[in-house]
Amino acid sequence: AEAFGRLPGLSLADDQGEARFVLIRGIQHKNNVTINGVSIPAPEDTIRQMALDVIPADVVSSLEVTKSATPDMPGNGVGGSLDIQTASAFDRKGLYVGGRFEGAYNKLGDRWSPKVGLNVSDTFSVLGGDNNLGIYVGASWYDRNYDTDNNENGPTLVNKTDPTTGLKPVYIRNLGMRDFNVNRKRSGFTVNADYRYSPTSKFYLRSLISNFANTEKRNQTNVRYDGSSTVVRLTDYEGEFNNVPNVDRDVQQANQKQIIRAVNGGGEHQWGDWFVNYNLAWSTSIEDFGPEEQFTFVKNATFNSSYTYAENSRPSRIVITGANGVADYLNPANYRLRSYNIFTRYKKNETIAAKLDVRRDLKIRDWPSYLKAGVSASWADVSADQEDVTYNWAGPVTTLTNFEGPKANYPLYLFGPTIDFDKSKEFLKNNTSATGFVKDVVGATRNGGAVDY
Repeated sequence: AEAFGRLPGLSLADDQGEARFVLIRGIQHKNNVTINGVSIPAPEDTIRQMALDVIPADVVSSLEVTKSATPDMPGNGVGGSLDIQTASAFDRKGLYVGGRFEGAYNKLGDRWSPKVGLNVSDTFSVLGGDNNLGIYVGASWYDRNYDTDNNENGPTLVNKTDPTTGLKPVYIRNLGMRDFNVNRKRSGFTVNADYRYSPTSKFYLRSLISNFANTEKRNQTNVRYDGSSTVVRLTDYEGEFNNVPNVDRDVQQANQKQIIRAVNGGGEHQWGDWFVNYNLAWSTSIEDFGPEEQFTFVKNATFNSSYTYAENSRPSRIVITGANGVADYLNPANYRLRSYNIFTRYKKNETIAAKLDVRRDLKIRDWPSYLKAGVSASWADVSADQEDVTYNWAGPVTTLTNFEGPKANYPLYLFGPTIDFDKSKEFLKNNTSATGFVKDVVGATRNGGAVDY
């Protein structure tokens, strides 16, 4: 995805500091993505466009962007089409062996990320031809380890009044401080074969295997200013509140795998002014998301707090005020266990596609032109299953004290106590009776059954 960002007219949507989706003229999730000319379905269940951070750059030869669709292109790209071409042995002469080893260091997390790539290609003389068969093999592996910190702001509201001015400016409902520990593994493997039967006739076979695994551990502190909080001062960029009722702390661990397999073969032939191209392709994309597990603790008492957007170097800064505000905010004994949530999603999309194009070159009053006709068809088999279940804590009041984790590596603001995920899972294992964690049956049916097909 980052390679596409270097082209004019394109922009990128990031996730955890990595480019994930490509926008064409500002349009996101509605662009067609092809690999070697074959449309690849998105592994995710909720979007149409495939995320491009799952394809290792080391197995890519060239990128092509079409901003205005032509009649011979798939019609499911509103913004345009993005085509990724893997390498051919005929891109170079004779035997080629290339490799590289890289390493990146994340200072915030004090961790290294190794990356290895290998490319081998050669041409051979077969069936009486001269270097008419080319074989290319490429492989890539990347293990990225890093930490990230950010703030995520909730929706805006206009239902509170400044006591001095009498105005109702827009204010932020909640501010979330997030401390992430991320591991992303990518591996890719491609084998391509090209056979040149004659200077005007050739056959090809392309294959790609791509694996993406993402593990994220996150601690979050979320301060909410709506509800029963009272306004001390409120402007378009600052807010000060007393008796803030809601502070949540949660720990989340999420696992995600995405797998892409694609094979396509075809031919390109020319007889004078006639051109014929055809291909047959098979592809499958799988997303195995989960389990994503989250433990949530809530504060027992209210406190005073303010936020500001007035500092350019800090997009949103939370300040805890009041006589015992900071001490209460930092004390893990002031947070009680509320719930455990587990989310899983599995989607598989298997597609077979065939295409035939016939073109006739013409000259009309010495102007080069052509007529082109074609036919294409595709068959898809899609299945998905999702479960989203919450277990509410029904036992005695249980505070964060016994679950406190190491201090957050969060240099932005005052984060407060973290939650140890492993300690929380052990507690869950020992408290699944009717007097411990109780399943929210209604919510499980509503959230899980809606997308099962």
